[in-house]
Amino acid sequence: MKVFYFNYSHDVQLSSGDTMYNLSKNVRALEFALQPLAIFSSAFGDVVAVHPEMVSACEVFYNRDFFKGVKFVSASSMPAAPVEPWGWDAGVALVIKKAMQTDRYVLKQDQLTKIRMLSSRQNVSVCLDKLFSLMPQTPLCGRSDFYILKEKLMAEMPQKCVLKAPWSSSGRGIRYKNGALDDRLEAWIDRVLQVQGGIEVEPYYDKLSDWAMEFYADADGKVSYTGLSRFFTSPLSGYTGNLVAPQEQLEREWCAQLPAYVFQDVRRSLEIVLSQMVEGVYYGPIGVDMMFCKVGDGVVLHPCVEINFRRTMGQVAQSVAERFPSSVPSRMELVYKPSPTALRAFFASKDADAVRLLTPLTDKTQFAAYLDFIV
Repeated sequence: MKVFYFNYSHDVQLSSGDTMYNLSKNVRALEFALQPLAIFSSAFGDVVAVHPEMVSACEVFYNRDFFKGVKFVSASSMPAAPVEPWGWDAGVALVIKKAMQTDRYVLKQDQLTKIRMLSSRQNVSVCLDKLFSLMPQTPLCGRSDFYILKEKLMAEMPQKCVLKAPWSSSGRGIRYKNGALDDRLEAWIDRVLQVQGGIEVEPYYDKLSDWAMEFYADADGKVSYTGLSRFFTSPLSGYTGNLVAPQEQLEREWCAQLPAYVFQDVRRSLEIVLSQMVEGVYYGPIGVDMMFCKVGDGVVLHPCVEINFRRTMGQVAQSVAERFPSSVPSRMELVYKPSPTALRAFFASKDADAVRLLTPLTDKTQFAAYLDFIV
């Protein structure tokens, strides 16, 4: 038996570094509504921990044959058993310890600190350097420079670039510079340097599409490829959804951009580099975001835009595709409405045959996950 607990506040907790960080109302609402998605990662005999007020709604909503044998429990009272959170951080360790009334299944503080440092965007540049050395002839692009001193950053920062805080979530902590530095952006730089101790700077690329390769690191530090993910973002880089389709279809679409040998080279090289990075520090799911970019008249791959040492929505989408095999591709999307009434009205306006809810609606949910079938 495993306990699954999806703490979507993980990236926010990493950015704060404070175990007592007060989550925003929006993040609390997101966790309340979307924690049930953990059921797609579970198996017979497992337990999914959700908000106490969501337990009964989940028991009714997921009362289907392929979810039988999975039990929902209150996140305030979890059974003492091996646990898989969305991501490990000091905050979730306290929640799990309190809910289980034991620290037997909780990572120690020194390991949590190492995972936080591993999750810093500073390691993107380390990963890129190693990938380029392993694949010198592969059509790749990508550069990442990390600055801890403002003077050096100001002297070397390009006119057009992307600036990223070491830790942030789904598009937050990212700023775009195109031309002269204005007062607002400089104030943001000062704040990030003071609070998080550094800033990552990347060139601005002409992006064609977003992808991710998913991996799993075992307890011995071996990293293995588990699947491919095609995801979508807003103009400000916030996550908006995933393509839900068989892996064979996703690989065909990926290889329509670059030859299949590039796919295999990147996959194998990432397994090598990630194994070196996680050894003795981390085990669990990993996602590496990448993107196809237009350079001149050609297409190249940026093989490491972000590294997520946690579960990802791409992995959830992969599990959804396995649970709901279909010849019709779909997009897994998240929707937010200012009230539960507005959320219900949103789905009432949809063609019932064109969408499938993945999370229950209650009189308190403002978020929902659903499949939008592509016709």
